[in-house]
Amino acid sequence: LYATPAGKQVLALDEVAYLKIMAEALGEAERPWRQTREPLTDLAARVKALPHYCRVAQQVAWTDPRLAVQHRDVALAELARAQLALALIAYRNETGRWPWRLYQLRWVLDWELPQDPFTGWDLDYMPEGEGWVLYSFGPDLQNDGGEGLPGAPDAYGAAASDLVWRRR
Repeated sequence: LYATPAGKQVLALDEVAYLKIMAEALGEAERPWRQTREPLTDLAARVKALPHYCRVAQQVAWTDPRLAVQHRDVALAELARAQLALALIAYRNETGRWPWRLYQLRWVLDWELPQDPFTGWDLDYMPEGEGWVLYSFGPDLQNDGGEGLPGAPDAYGAAASDLVWRRR
């Protein structure tokens, strides 16, 4: 079918649809999850609504970029957590106690602190007993008060909770 003149035109239309969609997806993928969640969801709906002749763009060539963007930001949250854990330990070594708030790390250590990639703000932190709780709001962008399990929730934020790290 695609070898005929009409088939070549259909294939060209399919290719144009694919290239437009992927260009938009790549442009959105450069931004953080909090900014791309809705546009990429809209893009996914538009892919499903493509005309019937755009089979390659719909079925073969489409990979949902929401998953990649979300996993990238989960990895950035893990990196931020590791950096803050080191800063918290350095603060305790310097002062003999855990800070009450993260901004104290800036004052004592004079370090630039990483931000939560999901919210764009500082990670949430609370002293807890002899340790602390440090958490990102996660892909659902909701503050669940540090409740949740370590690791990434599902790809689209359904039943998602905070990404939590505890030191006891």
